[in-house]
Amino acid sequence: MAGDQYPPMDSRQLIVDRARRPRHGGVLEPADATASAHNPSCGDLVTLTLRLSSDLQLLETVCCSTRGCVLCTASADLMAEVVSGRTPAQALGLGKGFVSLLKGEPSEAAADPALAALRPLAGLPARARCALLPWQALAEALELDSENTQL
Repeated sequence: MAGDQYPPMDSRQLIVDRARRPRHGGVLEPADATASAHNPSCGDLVTLTLRLSSDLQLLETVCCSTRGCVLCTASADLMAEVVSGRTPAQALGLGKGFVSLLKGEPSEAAADPALAALRPLAGLPARARCALLPWQALAEALELDSENTQL
């Protein structure tokens, strides 16, 4: 049971757990990139810091400092988990898939249990925006057009 740190949870339990006890919370110092995203409608704010691998090919570590609702905080933590160890292109591909998932469209992101936990937000644009905020910060941190993660 070494790899099973946490008991199986349904989507709501996972979201609440990750909001209360983020595994990837905080700020990396030093960081290779930093970006923030803000939702003026609700006041959510995500500051993302990341460190790249020594060959600059992989997102080695991603951390998020979040001041916001449960959905934003949980989404930031889950995003940091699923993109760590991936290339920037893979991470952005997951982000695009996550946008599709939240629009109720078929998506490869649904295969990832962490991202699929947020599927119930499909059809709830105001709440989906909270979940997308960390992905916007990631796109900005990678110096790409964060408009790709808009609903």
